[in-house]
Amino acid sequence: MSTRQPLADHDHPAIQAQAHELTDDRPSQRDKLESLFYFVRDDIRFGFPPKWDEVRASETLEFRMGYCTTKATLFLALCKAVGIPARVHTGLISLEIMHGIFPAFAFRALPDRGGHSWLEVELDEAWR
Repeated sequence: MSTRQPLADHDHPAIQAQAHELTDDRPSQRDKLESLFYFVRDDIRFGFPPKWDEVRASETLEFRMGYCTTKATLFLALCKAVGIPARVHTGLISLEIMHGIFPAFAFRALPDRGGHSWLEVELDEAWR
């Protein structure tokens, strides 16, 4: 039996507390999602944690730092903590959007496209 904890550790006490703090006074699912989204977008600064992708949502919350993969994992865990159906998607995007994040010289060594993660949520009986 595996003892590995899922990355989206929605049952972690810190995730539960943060999710409920952000949503308990919100009347609708859309309002709850907005609150969770803006928290992850605005209160978790952009950056690369020491363990890159193998970071649990509770660790991203603790670090207060993440990038697309770790922020998507945190957003997923927060949604699951309050019963909002959600799932992570991954794909390739143009790395042109990374200008300003990586130094200009680094682009000569990077491929044209790179991995990206985002969240899809069920809202009003449709996945969005």
